[in-house]
Amino acid sequence: MVLDIVLNHFGPEGNYLPKLAPDFFHPERMTPWGNGIAYDVAPVRQFIVDAPLYWLTEFRFDGLRFDAIDQIEDTSEPHVLIEIATRIRAAITDRPVHLTTEDSRNVVFLHPREEDGSVPLFTGEWNDDLHNAVHVMASGETHAWYQDFAEKPEQWVARALAEGFAYQGERSPQTGEIRGVKSTAQPPAAFVDFIQNHDQVGNRAQGDRLLSLIGEERTRVLMAALLLSPHIPLMFMGEEFGETQPFLFFTDFHGDLARAVREGRAKEFSDHDETVPDPNAPETFARSKLDWDKTQPA
Repeated sequence: MVLDIVLNHFGPEGNYLPKLAPDFFHPERMTPWGNGIAYDVAPVRQFIVDAPLYWLTEFRFDGLRFDAIDQIEDTSEPHVLIEIATRIRAAITDRPVHLTTEDSRNVVFLHPREEDGSVPLFTGEWNDDLHNAVHVMASGETHAWYQDFAEKPEQWVARALAEGFAYQGERSPQTGEIRGVKSTAQPPAAFVDFIQNHDQVGNRAQGDRLLSLIGEERTRVLMAALLLSPHIPLMFMGEEFGETQPFLFFTDFHGDLARAVREGRAKEFSDHDETVPDPNAPETFARSKLDWDKTQPA
């Protein structure tokens, strides 16, 4: 059992921490979700470092997935993420603990290995490059972040399977910036591969799954490649039985925030000529549930 832990921001609604403890936030650091957290303030840092250890020791989760760590801006030494991982490794020695990260930068400094193969910090990195390259190759879609893989996507897929990251210092056509570092020295288990996940499906206008887009035959081929690769495979809920129900972007906000999210989603996909489901509508959530009848033999 792996817990998804978010240490880069607090929620936009029902979050009274800025009023109770304004020093928890850094006035000059911004994230996509508001003011960044002041990791260099001692009490704040203590809270952030203690939280992952609490979940692992009190509830005995098997591991943690750290959300969007590229948004954790910390100039301290050591970096707060290194301190977190070091504390966890020192405190829990009687069982394996899996620590994975989500990071759009394609960096490797958080995932080193000792000479004996042991993991001193984080276990693996979610490999969005492989997902994106596979998606372009299978679906032909090249909009938004997929444009980075529009040219010869099969070569990007091959590189990601063989070396980990696809982008290892190349310039991104989407952003115009250099992205990634060499990952050829990383062991296969330092990468968590997937062909779908909650972000990639949920952020689509209609929440459509890969099976609905490309059909069963190609999906089976991609699933076989995922499961047989030397990397750590990750399956999105329902993939194991061929779920076709959408997984939509849904929220439970109120008032102005609900209206802003609804309008923001509509604007985001205004160029796609698609009607986007209302994120706050109960039926949007209901449509995103798994159809458990598919798990039963006909």
